[in-house]
Amino acid sequence: VDEDAEWDLVFPDRTGVKNYDQIWNGDLKKWKERGHKVNVYKRVKARDLWKTIIESAWASAEPGLFFVDRANYYSNSWYFAPLNCTNPCGEQPLPEWGVCNLGAINLSKFVDTARDDVRWSELGQTIRTAVRFLDNIIDATPYFFPENHRQQMSERRVGLNSMGLAEMLIKLKLRYGSRESLEFINRLYEFFATEAYLASVDIAREKGPFPQFDAEKFVQSGYLREMPRAVREAVAAHGIRNVTLLTQAPNGTTGTMMGTSTGIEPFYSWTYLIKSRLGLHEENVQIVQEWKDAHPNEELPNYFVHAMDLTPDEHVSVMAAIQRWVDSALSKTTNCPADWKPEQVADLYQLMYRLGGKGGTIYRDKSRDQQVLMQKENVEAVQSVGSVRDVRNDLNEVAAA
Repeated sequence: VDEDAEWDLVFPDRTGVKNYDQIWNGDLKKWKERGHKVNVYKRVKARDLWKTIIESAWASAEPGLFFVDRANYYSNSWYFAPLNCTNPCGEQPLPEWGVCNLGAINLSKFVDTARDDVRWSELGQTIRTAVRFLDNIIDATPYFFPENHRQQMSERRVGLNSMGLAEMLIKLKLRYGSRESLEFINRLYEFFATEAYLASVDIAREKGPFPQFDAEKFVQSGYLREMPRAVREAVAAHGIRNVTLLTQAPNGTTGTMMGTSTGIEPFYSWTYLIKSRLGLHEENVQIVQEWKDAHPNEELPNYFVHAMDLTPDEHVSVMAAIQRWVDSALSKTTNCPADWKPEQVADLYQLMYRLGGKGGTIYRDKSRDQQVLMQKENVEAVQSVGSVRDVRNDLNEVAAA
């Protein structure tokens, strides 16, 4: 796109290739290295293809982008299991027959409000316990396909992640997306990654590393090269139990169930409508109500910000700061105003790439007829469904019944 070059639409030429289904695994580079031919079905201007992608993303929030070459450069499995695609939410780049095994920690529970700091020791212990838990899940899982079982047992891929980041930042009086918040986020997720990796090293010393582990090659991954020296030395000396440790899932349902902010997202709004299987319901952010109860007739401090208060660049900056310490990828939506133009969407996707993202998704407000989250001020949406009730009322009714 930058060079205004042409883009080839290609696919392997299977003419005369025996065992094609066993040989072709989606890795075009390896297909060529084996001496196989590639058919060029069409040649297009890269900028024309880019324009089509951007206009579609502007109109309907699809497609997102996955920078597969960058994902493989940073992948710890680069030497034995190339990444071909992601799971549906985009946070877990996977090899052929790869398995998603994820779990999240609620960061908002680890704030020492008296000191305006994180309870680092407790968080570290929880991370280490969670890594062991996820590793045990691998052996406890019934696998539907033998290919999944073989792949997972050979690499023991897990994805520990977080929810409640936005609530944590509010409790620490840090404005989501500010320079101060980015400095804190960098420190937080470096700690998260370090604890997770050292936990996996400890389990490897106890139970052995994952079968495909090769110390010399593993530490050459783009990700390990940027990890703290102590982590690299521990892995080289003792091995590691899991090929990957970290990802960042959306945690939409679980975050809402826990009453905290979902994934690494800011709160969508202080009062918003959520569309679920039970219908359309009103959600109110508890931490905001608690602050208002304690400070009647006062304006919310400037560190109370929600998704619609932030600029798209601030969304992307937080995403990039966290991606630095995640060995898989992130699920993070960059919210854009309804009046944004396609050219602004293009600039935003390019910013994701230039800041080191492995991919990304944008959502231009009201770009779809129906959306999962809506601001309460959207009266038309409310009128279209009739009454609006708090989802907790439904849950209480079910419990009572």
